[in-house]
Amino acid sequence: MLGKSLILAIMLLSPPSGYAQQEDDNSFGGWHFVEIAHRFGDSKVTGMLYFEHENYQYKRLDCWYLRPGVRYNVLSWLKLGLSYDYLKVPDTYGHRLVPEVTGTLKEGRLSASLRFRYLHTWKPELHTQDDELRTRLLVSYKIPSLKLIPYVATETFTWGNEWRRTRNYAACAYDVTNYMQAETFYMLTFTKKETQYILGFGMNFTI
Repeated sequence: MLGKSLILAIMLLSPPSGYAQQEDDNSFGGWHFVEIAHRFGDSKVTGMLYFEHENYQYKRLDCWYLRPGVRYNVLSWLKLGLSYDYLKVPDTYGHRLVPEVTGTLKEGRLSASLRFRYLHTWKPELHTQDDELRTRLLVSYKIPSLKLIPYVATETFTWGNEWRRTRNYAACAYDVTNYMQAETFYMLTFTKKETQYILGFGMNFTI
């Protein structure tokens, strides 16, 4: 059951070919993802593989990327992570190194987490490099009887004194089984040039 669901999710979320490359409206888009996680025995280490596909108007590719990585639970409330992205945009490709640290506080069914994520991106064909700090605050509430975890989040992108964008999420996760979770979100993004409205859907698997 898990294997069939995983194959179906990957097929549905794989980037379609034939996207038009013309300039188009960037105000609305759809993002889709699959994450597969595996905890190594009784250790504090979890391996993960994440794939995300982003498009505008469901017509034009923004980017897709594949992210393998590891997470380490230092303490019950503190987690470290390190991952690598292979990034594909319409006209070129790139690489990203992504270290992060996440702190989480829980009180009953209520949970709040603060994540600091640093990204170093380089694109060999364009001979460009970029640095960015992403700070995300996420607050969730678990409803066991409905198997739902609604949450809200805000994430700010900066580097030095430069503000680049802020993303605001209203979302909900649903525990399909003990090993499979569906997640959907609405995201409002503010940038210097425009406001973007994104609908997202993804699947999380624990194997």
